Amino acid sequence: ISSHSPDSVPPSSSGASSSLTDLGPIQKPGQSRSAPGNQLPTPAVTNSKDVLAEAIEAANQGDFGKATERCRQYLETTPQNAAAYCLLGLILQSQQQFDEARALYERALYLDPDHTESLTHLMLDAQRLGDRVAAENYARRLRRLQEKLLATEQISGGSRS
Repeated sequence: ISSHSPDSVPPSSSGASSSLTDLGPIQKPGQSRSAPGNQLPTPAVTNSKDVLAEAIEAANQGDFGKATERCRQYLETTPQNAAAYCLLGLILQSQQQFDEARALYERALYLDPDHTESLTHLMLDAQRLGDRVAAENYARRLRRLQEKLLATEQISGGSRS
């Protein structure tokens, strides 16, 4: 689930990174990352990145209950992740839970004042509510952030890696 495009979050089985966080290769519970000759059983422990990957996959498949559960589970162990709060906000917003979604976007901004996606959703929510002043303030912050990013890109030679 993403405000950018339905294709912006790859399925977890691809092992690709998402725009929300670098998920790295997805490891199934019980799958060993050790050398092939290792004969010791691997405990079925799910790491937090797997949980977030499951949340993204569930959201993309429309299973918002599972996606919500997995996001909350992830945030119990990684409460400083602004992108995860934003993802949970998106999931709840898709279920018309606007107040809780807005609180999650605000939490993401508290953790990362330059979190563009949360700023964008807060601006759109303010517009939805008819709060023109708040919407303009969020839009102004977004413009300043964009100018800052462009200036940084120009300083670094405009190359992206």
